[in-house]
Amino acid sequence: RGHLIVAVDRQLHYRSEHIVQLAVASDDGPSLADHWQTALRLHPDTIILDTLQDATEARALLAAVAAGITVIVQVPTATNVEALEYLVQLELNRSNLSRHLLVVSERRSLPRICPVCRTPRPCTEEEALLLGVSDATRLVEAAGCDHCDGGYRGHRTVYGLLVGDDTCATALRSAEPLATALGNGRLSPPLSLASALRAAALSGEVAFEHVHPLLQESTG
Repeated sequence: RGHLIVAVDRQLHYRSEHIVQLAVASDDGPSLADHWQTALRLHPDTIILDTLQDATEARALLAAVAAGITVIVQVPTATNVEALEYLVQLELNRSNLSRHLLVVSERRSLPRICPVCRTPRPCTEEEALLLGVSDATRLVEAAGCDHCDGGYRGHRTVYGLLVGDDTCATALRSAEPLATALGNGRLSPPLSLASALRAAALSGEVAFEHVHPLLQESTG
């Protein structure tokens, strides 16, 4: 669409002809800082960074954002709140986050129930409570057939989003701990990971037993 995207990778996770990819060498080649400067000189619309490891890199990220570049960075944490806490520890203070944060995306990959042999079953009272439905709702369970591996075929990736809207910005600027200010990840509930997990279970694509521990984790 006419946008220039540059990826700066410590590890090359994928290749694409649609973006400029700069791989950080593990020996005496160009460092991440060298590649970052190269990326900035290209005046890209977006920079993708596979990890953010220290305060120096965090400051470089902020400089790019201040120059009008969208930066997408992968953060190795379990939840969106923990990801923001990780960034704060790297001197991306909450005031800066409140001004510049666009969105935090978290994802889980779960076994997909085989559509050929999946079997409907009644919903228990506990399941109905966690899913926010009546106990008349029916879920599905894995059965197993010649088309699958023990009732499962492939995986279903589930995504949750924390949008950096005015509500999120206000929470980030508050003096409360991040987990409290952001409601333990429950801001923007229709887009949350918990909401997406419930939808996946109710659609019959994912077994409740795979969703259950993640729902308990995301709702505290």
